[in-house]
Amino acid sequence: MTALNSAITFNAGSGSDTAASGVGPATAVSGTGASTNNTTTVDLSADTPDLSGVSAGDMLWIDASSGRQWSVIASVDDGADTVTCDDTFTNTESSRNWGIGGKRASLDHASNRRIFTDDAKATVSQQWTIELEDDQTLTSTTLACSAADIKVRSNTVGTTRVITQSANTSNFDLNTGGLTFILQDITLKNSNGTKTAARGIDFGAAVHLMLFRCVLGDTANTNNLLHGIARTSGNGPTLMIDTTIINCTDSGYYRPFQNLTCVRCAFLDNGQHGLEGIVSTTYGMFSFTDCVFADNTLSGFFMDTEGAYLFKNCTFDGNGNSGLEDSRSNTADSLLCVENCI
Repeated sequence: MTALNSAITFNAGSGSDTAASGVGPATAVSGTGASTNNTTTVDLSADTPDLSGVSAGDMLWIDASSGRQWSVIASVDDGADTVTCDDTFTNTESSRNWGIGGKRASLDHASNRRIFTDDAKATVSQQWTIELEDDQTLTSTTLACSAADIKVRSNTVGTTRVITQSANTSNFDLNTGGLTFILQDITLKNSNGTKTAARGIDFGAAVHLMLFRCVLGDTANTNNLLHGIARTSGNGPTLMIDTTIINCTDSGYYRPFQNLTCVRCAFLDNGQHGLEGIVSTTYGMFSFTDCVFADNTLSGFFMDTEGAYLFKNCTFDGNGNSGLEDSRSNTADSLLCVENCI
């Protein structure tokens, strides 16, 4: 399989969802006459395009009538105006819109949602990265990650890009086990007036979740989430670094499973607990270093399940109940270590 040359670039202001792919020449090469015939080779000759700037590792997007729309280019024949891809486009059809390079526009577009599901690669070595140059809005259903390891990041380290969901649903739904999902420099919000299902990230399977320099919630306390993260089923470890969960209408992180590591994270001003409960059918490890649990309506951290808990250099302040509330029924099978906390 051919590795992508770069991240798939999105720009809501200047991108195109009908004549670009997000990986390839800075100015997209595109047309309306792509032909497929149930092979990996796509004929673009109806548009007589200049493919001299296209190379292996760029992405081809085709507006196929059904099935696959995205594939990494393995080779280019500029003379014949064809590209051969890693994957088969199963339809036999012609006169389809296509694009290589440039920038895509909206994560919400139906074609772009396939990046998270049917068309993406299913291994870490083939992980596709989505890079955002500006903020994004979701206007209907959640972005379901069901087929592949995916990373979503800002194009600038340290500058977050906001993904706002306007429906009463999650921003991301992680519903296939064994996958890795990474957010980097991303803020998640929800602008819907009803918050009964407005989770930033919804666990539905054994997913490995990693968050770096993210904000789950609205620091302005306007477009709030129900939960920053909620485990509704399944399991899987979570790693959070330099991440804040803030102003959720319920608990910030609801019912994490088995293994959770947080470094320099903050759980602030949430409507119930900063972090509520741990769900684990095995002996899990939960580690918090240099974290802050402050101004949550109930407790900063509420634990009710056996496990190994480590709090080092953490601050608990201004919570309505306890900073660290221990409601475990069986402490004999647990370990609680609190070092240099206030």
